[in-house]
Amino acid sequence: MSEEVVEQVRAKKEQQLQDYYEKQKGRVPDYIERIREKRTQEIDDERANAPDPDCPAGHVKVDNEKRLSTLRQLELSRAELEKKISHLPIRNDSLTLRRTKEDIEKKIIELDEAIKIFSKPKVFVKLEE
Repeated sequence: MSEEVVEQVRAKKEQQLQDYYEKQKGRVPDYIERIREKRTQEIDDERANAPDPDCPAGHVKVDNEKRLSTLRQLELSRAELEKKISHLPIRNDSLTLRRTKEDIEKKIIELDEAIKIFSKPKVFVKLEE
């Protein structure tokens, strides 16, 4: 009887040991997982805080929200100028009307250039000194 009990206890211990090895085999310890996660987070933070490689010296990248709001404002200004120019008389015999029309057209050209710049996905502006 005691041999049977000893054999059962030994078999039970071997089974527990086998189960433990199967469960733990190939598993990375928790402390190593924590170190790996911490290092990954540090690398992500470094990449997020790194300066843009496309950014020229003395310039800073414009935030996307600010870029889009500026673009909308430029488009509204252009629409206003187009409206003004459309309200001018067709005959522009006077010098004042010609100058007004030329000024408005110059402003529209400037706005078109600015819209072209702010339509790009990345916009860099020079830092004020």
